[in-house]
Amino acid sequence: MLTPNINATKYLLINTLVKKLEFYQGSRMANSFPIAVGKAATPTPSGQYKIATKIYNPGSGLGTRWLGLSIPEGHYGIHGTNKPLSIGRAVSNGCIRMHNEDVEKLFSMVTIGTPVVITEIAEFSQPEQQPETTSPKHQYEYTAPAPPIYEQPEPTKEQEETVEAEAPTNKEQWEISEPEQPTEVEEEEQSQPNGFYYIVKPGDTLWAIARKHGLPIQKLFEANNLPNPNMIRPGQKVFVPKNYHRE
Repeated sequence: MLTPNINATKYLLINTLVKKLEFYQGSRMANSFPIAVGKAATPTPSGQYKIATKIYNPGSGLGTRWLGLSIPEGHYGIHGTNKPLSIGRAVSNGCIRMHNEDVEKLFSMVTIGTPVVITEIAEFSQPEQQPETTSPKHQYEYTAPAPPIYEQPEPTKEQEETVEAEAPTNKEQWEISEPEQPTEVEEEEQSQPNGFYYIVKPGDTLWAIARKHGLPIQKLFEANNLPNPNMIRPGQKVFVPKNYHRE
């Protein structure tokens, strides 16, 4: 049996084969939750990553909490769902789904930078603190630079009510669709040399706007200097930078 190479006081171990997420404090498993994972066509990437973002009420069928992962080749995260019957199955586009009450509990237990190990191995031995000389075949290594991260402040009760009122209510939408192309009128009226201004529509969230235009939410957040990404309003202009390339 293999042991993940983790030198941290707490971390997450996600097993996509048995569809289970475990929260460890040192060598002790403190909590375990059932999950849904990526389907065969869009599997959840295995490897060792970190919690990169924490977002309340992300909208777009992502449940009540979003924990973004530092996976460089896409937008992956741990989130809630409005399809609780999908838990325990391989049905997502690569993200890890949890029951909303479970992801809310996990949200309060982790911080930005908490290590996350994703594996398909059937069984692990009890995790222990590993020395740096551990054999490479017993490690999950991730050497690519992590994207810029930020931690969102705790929203007030009034802010949470505002975001929930604006969140999409389509119960059939539980995965984000492919980005829609902006209309010619939008581009002509709002275009700028380095990007264009997107007009916020009812039901939009900052996360959904970033996904729609193929940007990491951090890039959109930085480009607009928003004090709180949950507080956007219909009719507000959000600047979308052009020519973004993943590193």
